[in-house]
Amino acid sequence: MSMVLFASVVRVRDGLPLSASTDYEQDKAVQESKRHLKSLSKKLGHFPDRCTLRIGQYTINFTSSLGVGYMMVCTESYPSVLAFCFLDELQMEFIVSYDTNKINGAVRPYSFIEFAPNQMLEPVTLAGIISCMLSLLCGALNLIRGVHAIESVLQTEEEDLNCIVAFFIGTAACFYQCYLFTFCTGWRSLKAFLSFALICLCNLYLYELRNLWQLFFHVTVGAFATLQIRLRQPQGKAPDYNV
Repeated sequence: MSMVLFASVVRVRDGLPLSASTDYEQDKAVQESKRHLKSLSKKLGHFPDRCTLRIGQYTINFTSSLGVGYMMVCTESYPSVLAFCFLDELQMEFIVSYDTNKINGAVRPYSFIEFAPNQMLEPVTLAGIISCMLSLLCGALNLIRGVHAIESVLQTEEEDLNCIVAFFIGTAACFYQCYLFTFCTGWRSLKAFLSFALICLCNLYLYELRNLWQLFFHVTVGAFATLQIRLRQPQGKAPDYNV
């Protein structure tokens, strides 16, 4: 199963750990990967800004910016693109939460433990998997129609440019719902409802280009995905942290 197992935030200049996710995994191979991660955290200044290291059946991904490193251990099958999307999201939330002066002034390990990166979501359900697959399908259908609309513009110049925009916004909204279902981010429910609203507005604008069954399918899938995002809540924090 592809998943993120552990994440931490460290200060690049000295490897001081600033925050870390809940330690819920006792597998020896995972613990060994985490030891490698902690060793690497003291040498981040010698590595490129974005790196991947494979340790047995697990992978360490890390990125650094503005003097702070963001690191994670995940299963080997976890896609690198999603891994670095997760780290970028982690970076954005950490930067918003803490300014440079607080980060540079930290003197003890895990000064920002309340940040708790990578709070794990509840296990994926069959309904959740189906909702993601359907959202990807709707996104792909919108993308295909958008590409065809561009071709029509280039050939006949009779296609409504706003329809092209609507197709691509619909594509982005569907894919973003898959992202929200997969990752624990701030304001997930609000973002899910906003994405659903975009899906509804796009289909409303494309009313003349789709029949009622097609409109019903896209809106229903969007509503179903929104519900699954809302139902898949973060897991409760364990009492012990990696401190």
